[in-house]
Amino acid sequence: MVFALSLYGFVGESDPAMQGIAISFAFAMAVYSGALAAVPMLAAIVLAEAFGWRSFFFWSLFGGALGLAGKALQDNAEGVQTPGVVALYATAGLVAGAVYWLTAGRSSGPTRDA
Repeated sequence: MVFALSLYGFVGESDPAMQGIAISFAFAMAVYSGALAAVPMLAAIVLAEAFGWRSFFFWSLFGGALGLAGKALQDNAEGVQTPGVVALYATAGLVAGAVYWLTAGRSSGPTRDA
């Protein structure tokens, strides 16, 4: 985050106060994003556990849809349309869904008998 802000001239190498503000802002946004995604993700986890959905594509597409929904909510709240950033949000959601599948989604639901 600090590196990204420094590319645009917002944070200089010799300004530790701005670096602290940037890190605090990044932490606050991470908490906000996690709180926004928690309820839909919990619903998907409950459904996947109940029905034994273990598909990589389910989790990736759900993550992508969640990223797009987050971007749509942000655009509606701000009243500003930023179509170039939509792909970034969708990609972040796809990656998050894939990471969830790698860590827990592969073993969701009741175990299958061989």
